[in-house]
Amino acid sequence: MPLWKDLRQKVRMPQGEYEGALVVTACPVKDESDIDGLEMPDPKKAGRIPKAMRFSELQAAHGIPVFFFSRSPFTMAANISGIDQFLRWSMKNPKACEKLLRLSIDHIFNVLEYWTQTFGADKIFAWMSSPSESNQLISPRTLKKFALPYHAEYHERLKALGIERFGFHICGDQNLNLPLLAEASPWQHPSVLSFGHEVDLETAAEYFPKDIIYGNIEPAVIQTGTPEQVYELSRIAVEKGKKAPGGFILGPGCGLPVMAPPVNVYAMTKAANDFGWYD
Repeated sequence: MPLWKDLRQKVRMPQGEYEGALVVTACPVKDESDIDGLEMPDPKKAGRIPKAMRFSELQAAHGIPVFFFSRSPFTMAANISGIDQFLRWSMKNPKACEKLLRLSIDHIFNVLEYWTQTFGADKIFAWMSSPSESNQLISPRTLKKFALPYHAEYHERLKALGIERFGFHICGDQNLNLPLLAEASPWQHPSVLSFGHEVDLETAAEYFPKDIIYGNIEPAVIQTGTPEQVYELSRIAVEKGKKAPGGFILGPGCGLPVMAPPVNVYAMTKAANDFGWYD
């Protein structure tokens, strides 16, 4: 069995109150020789794709935009080899990184072309997240060398497909990356830019005035905090975000935790209703 096809057996659901997303337990690439043994996944059948397609079919049936989600090519490449290995290679074996980056972006667009053929480009909202590009892991220099060129290609290929709606979750502490992202900004404006709690919403709005700012309530607080804590954080976020020139959406600072108490989600909604009105 090709190694990449076996990856779906090495991911598990979150366990316990302090995990909020899928957890990769084993990576298909152990050393560089494994890369040449990888086969591209079936863009219609691999992993969770059939379930994601079913969700998109329900969206289309209800007349709302069809959501297409992917990691950034950098994050997907790092997941294939493991982030520790990938970052070592970024310094000692950049050719291995480039091989994985090329495989990653081609797989993303193999799947996206399936979505486009099924629903039409005008129905699709593409969403990318980039957790492995956080400054908790990499420097702006690494971002510029390995990640930004693939962001540019991603948007060139989006444009070629005719997809105009885009959202980008700039995950984690990316404060040092913001100047480079703002300078490059290869996406169309306005796009939806989502930020973690590590990035101040007013700072995000200053760097990206043409885009809609989204965020940024800490998911750990949504999952383990009290409704009062969530409400107060949401109030602060709304008061800051409503000043953003491009517009603002209140939301989690990453994915909504699967085990978040409903009352905490209600606390966010209540804060939006209480404070989220323009004069």
